[in-house]
Amino acid sequence: MLIELPTNVILAITFIMCTAITITLFLVILLKNKKKNESKIWYFNLILQTLIVHFLASILWALAFFDIIPYQNVFLTISRIIYYTTSNIAGYLWLSYVLILIESPLALNRKKRLLYIPGAISVLAAILICIFLDSSQKTLPGYLTSFSLVLVPFSFVIFAGVEIVIARNKTNDKTMKRRLTGLSFWPIVVLVLVILQVLIPELPIFCLGIMIILVALYILLQENLIFTDPLTGINNRNMLEKVRKELIKDDKTYYIMMVDLDMFKSINDGFGHLEGDLALKKIANILKSKAGAHGFFVARYGGDEFIVIAETKDEKLIEDLVNEIYEDVKKEDEMVSYHFGTSIGYAKMNPHDNMDDIIAIADEKLYLEKEKHHQN
Repeated sequence: MLIELPTNVILAITFIMCTAITITLFLVILLKNKKKNESKIWYFNLILQTLIVHFLASILWALAFFDIIPYQNVFLTISRIIYYTTSNIAGYLWLSYVLILIESPLALNRKKRLLYIPGAISVLAAILICIFLDSSQKTLPGYLTSFSLVLVPFSFVIFAGVEIVIARNKTNDKTMKRRLTGLSFWPIVVLVLVILQVLIPELPIFCLGIMIILVALYILLQENLIFTDPLTGINNRNMLEKVRKELIKDDKTYYIMMVDLDMFKSINDGFGHLEGDLALKKIANILKSKAGAHGFFVARYGGDEFIVIAETKDEKLIEDLVNEIYEDVKKEDEMVSYHFGTSIGYAKMNPHDNMDDIIAIADEKLYLEKEKHHQN
């Protein structure tokens, strides 16, 4: 014989189960990320931890809202305070995470701390509203009050969205542009989720929506780890192989540039591997700055060797690019106590050419260039 449950119990079970699934997923992701110390992952983990507390508070609220446990004003007030406080913290953390993700100068700027002020005011306002408004009501009086409590955290999300759009318009990197395009729509999605949650508090709309967003972002993070060189932060051989498959399909002309660090072994032997790693990072940053400005693909090929794939028919552009890289390397060389130099070779790849053959030609020219440098 089936027992027919009251509507409030069914709604409560649905709300709590959906929220519990979200919390469980977040805990699984945290366990997978616990040994990773990159700043991006650190902020991502903080967001997950804050949202876990946030959703636990929503479960406490749901138990009282659906009359599953004896209704207590103090109990409901505390859960509301935690809910809106963690909203502000999560909003600020999301902004910080995005600034690091897009490598914004604001990420390390001390002025970013000024954003603590609206966050702190919003938290204080949430506490006062939850305490002094009529706490006997299961929902806060009026939609205006509810929206005002999420205004600041949502402003952080909007600010992050604006920064994403700016970064997207500045970059010429096609892969990065594609990723940022996807991220730029998230503030709109969050706004819709917030509005729906305020209008329909009985359903865990915000919880499920945020779960989908963050799980998608986690998958994107894992993809970045697979296709990004952990030392230099640029593309790795995995990404190169992916790009190679795309190049086979088109009929465009490219130039392949091979770049390596002169006397890399001497730097490691004489100044230590940490200094050698720093030298590799410097070369990577120069290539990312100069070649990346044209939208060219840059990757670490292996060891101290890098590859640039330039979609162009203009050899003069490649010659100018090589000279610009040499100029930046020369400036860096004047700032260190060892010889910091690089050698570059390049070759033209016409449609249907074998990429390995072109790389071999560029590599041969690189070593001819390296011999010249040693003679000088």
